[in-house]
Amino acid sequence: MRKVLISLAVAASALTVAAPASAQYQQPYNNGHRYHDQRTQAFMYRIDSFRNDIRQFDREGRLSNREAARLDRELMQIRNQVMYSAQNGMSSRENRLYDDRLDRLRSQMRAEMRDGNRRPRRY
Repeated sequence: MRKVLISLAVAASALTVAAPASAQYQQPYNNGHRYHDQRTQAFMYRIDSFRNDIRQFDREGRLSNREAARLDRELMQIRNQVMYSAQNGMSSRENRLYDDRLDRLRSQMRAEMRDGNRRPRRY
């Protein structure tokens, strides 16, 4: 009986020591950055999705390398500004501003895809 009680006490103390360490770990998301605002999370998701679209259209030849690079550069500027604004929380005005900029950039991408001034790739 004594051995059972001692082993139960040791097991219980091991669990209480391990529990606080596991409770402290928090899984990072969005490339290691933690965003507390849902609007910021939504913008980062839209930006990542948009960037994947640019890369895919570049690979498919629907965008030229120069057009894809320009769109990607502008998208990264928006991303950096969103991250800066997210440090203290985004206002509804900033939310509309970044939403409009992303919409304009997407329409520019569509116009670039329609203009037909792509050159054949050389491998």
